[in-house]
Amino acid sequence: MPTLAEVLRTPSLDLSVLVPGDPDRPVRWVAASELSDPTPFLEGGEILLTTGLTTAGWDAEWHGFAGRLARAGVVALGLGIGLTHHDVPAALERAAADAGLALFAVPRAVPFVAVTRVVGRLVEQEEQRALRDALTVQRRLTRAAATPEGPAEILRTLAAVVDGDAVICDPDGAVRLRDRPGPVLPAEIRERIARLRPAGLRGSDSASGPPAGALVQPLGLTGRPRAYLVVSASRPWGAGNRGAVATAVALLSLDAERRADALTAAREIRTAALRLLLGGQTGSAWALLALPSAATGPVREQEHHHVVRIRAAGDPEPLLEAVEQWAAAEPAVALTATVDGHLIALVWEGADLAPLVDAVGAAGGQAGVGAPEPPGRVADSDATALAALARTTSDRPVARWNDVVDGGVAALLGGPAGEAFARSVLGALAEGSAENERLLATLDRFHTHHGRLGDVAASLGVHRNTVRRRLRRAEELTGRSLADARDRVELWVAAEVLRSASRPGRITP
Repeated sequence: MPTLAEVLRTPSLDLSVLVPGDPDRPVRWVAASELSDPTPFLEGGEILLTTGLTTAGWDAEWHGFAGRLARAGVVALGLGIGLTHHDVPAALERAAADAGLALFAVPRAVPFVAVTRVVGRLVEQEEQRALRDALTVQRRLTRAAATPEGPAEILRTLAAVVDGDAVICDPDGAVRLRDRPGPVLPAEIRERIARLRPAGLRGSDSASGPPAGALVQPLGLTGRPRAYLVVSASRPWGAGNRGAVATAVALLSLDAERRADALTAAREIRTAALRLLLGGQTGSAWALLALPSAATGPVREQEHHHVVRIRAAGDPEPLLEAVEQWAAAEPAVALTATVDGHLIALVWEGADLAPLVDAVGAAGGQAGVGAPEPPGRVADSDATALAALARTTSDRPVARWNDVVDGGVAALLGGPAGEAFARSVLGALAEGSAENERLLATLDRFHTHHGRLGDVAASLGVHRNTVRRRLRRAEELTGRSLADARDRVELWVAAEVLRSASRPGRITP
């Protein structure tokens, strides 16, 4: 908008300024009225012109008149002289000064329409200048988007335009990228983002006014917002700032979609490569992973790898993003993919899995880490990863195959199915009683000493005949024969599983 000073110093108008007021106030338009109270018909920001047709003989009335105009937001009052008033009344001049209202005289030879025409021309010039400035800003932001740094350069350019700060944050309010180093987002901004999330891409929020202004806009073109742009400035928002932000939102949203498309393609390539590896087609898999668009870590064909199978508790996308961020920071991660509803990571032997364990635990997921295998046996590592995953619990969200193996047969057959197998094999012997405890202990020593009754008796501190009697009783209760190799094995496995269950019937020394 043009300022009052620009209008008053227009030579062709020959206006006489009596009360200067605030020369920097913007002028929206010009209104002419002969009413004693024109304020109901004004919006504020106008120059009011009048000949004072109804004010002849006014004196004290001028204070009320000037006060009403000032309160209505009138920028200045122009009194046309030579008709009702030959000169500007001294009482009006005093009233305008007291009200803080600019006052000037319009010569008899200057029609009011001339003042309107000047203001209209100045408004048009300002609009054209604003348009040129907006186009310049758009070009600057577009050039920034075309640089290698892309979003980072857009933020720096936008921050310079609005003379403030620009930040891209995740939907949870965590800062992802900003124009300059700085602290975390204020809690008030994070709370505003949380309120906007349910509205998706339609949700935006702005606040303006001294001493600071902030605007929050979702980024993305389809689906849920991929991130949020937060822009703050030290002065109130103007149309130019809002236009710059709108351009930045469009460019950042396009960049986010482009990156999302590239990420989707990379995920599909990695998934296809992993399926090939699981199928033993390592050559084709390495060829796919060598594509730049696969966006994988360094792949070493001779390196032993672990397969890590991850099961998400709910929506897998946040956990997948966390796994991919871990993969980007951990050079020993060969690839990440999604297969059969599980997130899968292929990592070198010896990779630091601590960040992955933290991410899985924080998301309420579960993970099984397979045994390290060479590339041609990735399927074997995957099988052990699945077995480890099956043994995870809410208290132990991550299980490693090596830990499962170290736990022996009982660890492999643990859980409800293992206990059911043990009780089926042991029959009545699985019922808790003092006699059954002695029989199970005797069976344990029988297996430990490979059936040598003398050693069994010595280890238990009983007679050989007692050992024979206990073993015959165990055979009667289970229906199994210790002379049969398969029965012996099943009795040993069942006893091991029952011992690890920490329930009545466990083997005691």
